[in-house]
Amino acid sequence: ARDVGTNPLTLLPGNHRINHEIAQRGDARAILYCDIDNFKSYNDRYGFYAGDEVLQKVAALLSKLLQSHDEKGFLGHIGGDDFVVLTTPGQAEALAKGICRAFDELSGSFYNDADRERGMITSLSRDGTIQEFPLIALSIAVVTSGGKQTSPSQLGQLATRIKRRAKIKQPDASKSTYVLYQEVPLTL
Repeated sequence: ARDVGTNPLTLLPGNHRINHEIAQRGDARAILYCDIDNFKSYNDRYGFYAGDEVLQKVAALLSKLLQSHDEKGFLGHIGGDDFVVLTTPGQAEALAKGICRAFDELSGSFYNDADRERGMITSLSRDGTIQEFPLIALSIAVVTSGGKQTSPSQLGQLATRIKRRAKIKQPDASKSTYVLYQEVPLTL
């Protein structure tokens, strides 16, 4: 029987288990909050079956890289195009770099030749206008607990804020990036 908290597409643990794992790891934890940029426009252009394949391949890529860096690490799928990796603070930045590099090598395979060569796709924006969008990339917020007693909720909120910083890509929006945040304040 499948765990009800498991994402049916990626078969990764969902929010309840993610929160439990964050709480169980105490001070020796680092969170990598991974988000696929321009995923909605990709889904609109290529269809949700292709989008599902991207999510499955991202899950497999994250799992493989986590195992190579930290066999005791944890991978969860928040939902949609958001994933969480839990590892040790000492492994976090190297893992984020490896994920960015591996995803950028893989991402071109998700596109047809014309879109890949142009480095962008044409799709509808959220307001319904036709726009050009960069190819998908990952934005990763890397947050370590810094040895402070920080709740899973506080770390999650901070990771969400840091992820927004990672999404501001310059100059190439089609390249994956991460932002490292090592000092967690006692109050957010």
